[in-house]
Amino acid sequence: MSTPLGEITTAAGHDVESSATDDGHYGYRFDDNMMAAAVAALPHDAQYAITTHWPRVLRASPNKTRSLNDAAVEIFRFVQRGELDHAVAVDHVALMAQNSSLGESAAREAISLARRGALPAELDPIANRHMPNQAASGFPLTYFDSLSNESVDNRLLLKGIMARGETSAWIAPPGGLKSALMAQASICVASGVYWHEQKNKGAAGVVYFALERADLVKRRLRAHRERLGFERLPIAVVQTTVNLMTPAAVPEVLATLRKAEQHFGCSVGLVIFDTFAKLIAAGGGDEDKARDQGATFANIQRVKDGADVHVAIVGHTGKDASRGARGSNAILGDADVMVSITGDMVRTANVTKANDGPEGPLFSFKSVVHEFGFDEDNEPITVNIVSGEAVASDGSSATGKRRIVMGANKVALDLLRKAVTEAGETPPASNHIPPFTRTISTETWRRYAYSGTISESDKPDSKSRAFRRAINGLQTAGLIGVWNDSVWIV
Repeated sequence: MSTPLGEITTAAGHDVESSATDDGHYGYRFDDNMMAAAVAALPHDAQYAITTHWPRVLRASPNKTRSLNDAAVEIFRFVQRGELDHAVAVDHVALMAQNSSLGESAAREAISLARRGALPAELDPIANRHMPNQAASGFPLTYFDSLSNESVDNRLLLKGIMARGETSAWIAPPGGLKSALMAQASICVASGVYWHEQKNKGAAGVVYFALERADLVKRRLRAHRERLGFERLPIAVVQTTVNLMTPAAVPEVLATLRKAEQHFGCSVGLVIFDTFAKLIAAGGGDEDKARDQGATFANIQRVKDGADVHVAIVGHTGKDASRGARGSNAILGDADVMVSITGDMVRTANVTKANDGPEGPLFSFKSVVHEFGFDEDNEPITVNIVSGEAVASDGSSATGKRRIVMGANKVALDLLRKAVTEAGETPPASNHIPPFTRTISTETWRRYAYSGTISESDKPDSKSRAFRRAINGLQTAGLIGVWNDSVWIV
């Protein structure tokens, strides 16, 4: 049932009829209250507002084009607040222009202004469907003589593996820790720390579209938070089904990223879709079909163009894992980097395709069980996450063969282990200390060493010399790491 416009009031208490008074030819005098009341009427009775009242408002306006532009911006604010569908808003503006005899060019300009003023710019073609005669302006161009002015590495997130504007695919069999690896990558990108051996080129926001097992994704992120002591990181999780087979989903994804950026106070650099299969299935597609994969990747490209992010997709290997991703091999043509995760107790991320980097083993990793506490049955509440420990593909330490440690050095190392166990803490994120590493201060280690038998003499000078030699010897052997006042076991 229609709502009489006289009953729709603005925040200031003005209704439409009281704002529109007799004014000769058009019968109404335009003022700001009239515009505000008309905007407020839209969610309640859009059909009446568009076909009857808005043409009246625009005819009464001394500058009809400007009033249409203002109205369009206000209408799109309803979209921004989630009170009006984007496509419906476009229809509103187009019909307003049509019913007010302003023409298609005025509608195009109003929609363009509204989208810039109330929503992020996007490549969704919906806004052009009412304007079939729109003049082509050509695509943006980058000219050859300007290429030398472009920075080569300022778009990198993780050197050698993730860059803005690119897509990576991470595939593994079920239970292969691919999602766990992406959770760890999220922590590293957001905090600015290295990811295994991959250098972080600057912290950025992360939006994780957890299209399946969202609760597990959140538990993993929480586990890393507890282990590392982070209170705040620019990471957000989306657990709503997303159908990226259609361009209509692109504005929603972009609006989600903008919302996250407003909360973070920084730009989003990494977007994760977990899993690729769910992106296609949400639209009734089949990952076996190259056409369906192609449509999804086209919209992923629109997301990258609209937000300048790196998109990481998580996928499954087929029945024969050696043959790569499940379904159509079209994914190979669209992904800039393809990483296959293999192994059992020790897993290795292998680059199987890279547009501008080497192929082969990227790094190896293990999992670790994190305990949150105990449930009502006094049983541990756990989650399996990726460990920050550096390992070789055979499971040994990635730093290689260790030297035999004897004498005072062995005593100092044993006491360091004891000190880390009893008093170690995870420091704030740093590119100088490996992530997920417990450290102690040099002074704390010194107290443990002095209380032991690091020196045969009890003289302070003798203990001090023995401790300094132990630090130098263990660091040279690659058995400890030292940065400023922090020490850890490698």
